[in-house]
Formats: sequence, structure tokens, C-alpha cells
Amino acid sequence: MASTSANFGLIQNFIDPNTRTTFTVTGYIKNGVNDHLARTLCPHVLGYKRNGTPNETQPNERVLCWQLQGPGPNPGWHCYEVTQLVGIAAAAGTGWVMGTDYSRQQNCAQNDKFHVPY
Repeated sequence: MASTSANFGLIQNFIDPNTRTTFTVTGYIKNGVNDHLARTLCPHVLGYKRNGTPNETQPNERVLCWQLQGPGPNPGWHCYEVTQLVGIAAAAGTGWVMGTDYSRQQNCAQNDKFHVPY
């Protein structure tokens, strides 16, 4: 299995059940361009886009988050490519939130490695 990205390791720490932590990013790279839009995220599922070990590569790393602040509907569910998140840091003073309607029925990370219990 390929090694995970640095971002994957950071988010893995935020999803730890003992210290579940909200984190922020300073931008998201889409089509090679950083949008420079800050987001506040509560990670729920961390894994890979597809099932099976042959496809477990850094470009396939995904995180399903309950987004508290940022572009798009807030609060709301958002799926991100882990390697495209920019400026990951713990969110000071923002408590972790369980997203509404959280269940196994998601297609962001089909091969999840870490997840908040349903």
C-alpha cells in the first residue's frame, strides 16, 4: 500500500475519538488553482475514493466533513480530496459537531480507514 500524504496524517489526528477536533483550512486547490477560501471542518470519514488496495493512493484520499464555515451551504456535508486542502490547522475555540443525518450511506470515501461511529 502506498504511503499516505502529510494531510492524511494531520486529519487522522483530528478524527481520533479521544480528541475529536475541528480544523480549518486556508484554501482548496481545484483544477490546479487555490481558491483561498477559508473553511472550518469537522471530519467524520477519512479514507479512499475507491474500494480495494490497488487504488489506495494519495490522489484518491478523501475526507467527508461537516462544514461549519466556508463556501457553499453551511453548515453542510462536503467531500474533499485530502491532498488538495491547503493550510490545515486545529480550529481554536470551535467545538467539533456531529453532522445531521450522519450514516453509513455516503460515497465520499468508499474505503474508509477512520470514521466517527455511526
